[in-house]
Amino acid sequence: MNGHVDLGIGAEPPSARRQDAYFASLMAPPGQRPRLALVWELEDRLATILPHAEEAHIPLIKLAWWRDTLAELGKGRHAGEPLLERIQSDLPTGTYPLLAGLAEAHMDRIEHGDDIPAVRALLIAGSHICGVSPDWIPDKTSDAQRVTVPKAVRPFSAVLAAAPVRDRLPTRRHVAMLAHNLTGRMTLRAGMLG
Repeated sequence: MNGHVDLGIGAEPPSARRQDAYFASLMAPPGQRPRLALVWELEDRLATILPHAEEAHIPLIKLAWWRDTLAELGKGRHAGEPLLERIQSDLPTGTYPLLAGLAEAHMDRIEHGDDIPAVRALLIAGSHICGVSPDWIPDKTSDAQRVTVPKAVRPFSAVLAAAPVRDRLPTRRHVAMLAHNLTGRMTLRAGMLG
């Protein structure tokens, strides 16, 4: 791991969530920043796989490929997909099944229109990378459920805490993330990923 955090800045300006992920990563210990950025990059990739009215099965096939490939990642090198190569070289092997679960949760998002399982899967993966047991995450996350996030996970979960103000100015989102980092309070609700 080289300590580099990819901002995703290229020809287009980065999305609000990508900007938030970078800002929140600054609150994390330097050694965790690239790992947390990789999980958010995967989340961004999975979230862009959207359902289409004419071909409803295509997004599910793409997500199933991600799920199956992530689940098998520990069995050998995966060439051809740069994100998977970076995940394989920079994240612990125990994270791969959790990331496969994230892809599976996105399949549920497409089939049932519910992103709360994906929020839960994302928090479980982030907790694992931060070295915290995911016991603090409710098993059955209902809409608008309040949780207190462990301190070590807050730099990761701050991006989700800023979701209610995602369409606002960056300063407003930064204040929401800083408040979350201090208190750990967050309400899990539908629409946090969108």
